[in-house]
Amino acid sequence: MSHGNQQRFWHIVPADNKANARLIVSRILLDTLEGLSMAYPKTTAQRREELKSIRKGLAN
Repeated sequence: MSHGNQQRFWHIVPADNKANARLIVSRILLDTLEGLSMAYPKTTAQRREELKSIRKGLAN
């Protein structure tokens, strides 16, 4: 069960069974994250080389 407006939902999660409560919360989180349509940012070849150099410097 959920209640709220489009930006802020709150969910009622019965906690009398911890396994079920965790499953419900996990499902809510998964659905929310999948709805965000996230993607890695686009980068250029030059920036990738810079990042490789930085990574190499951090490894030493």
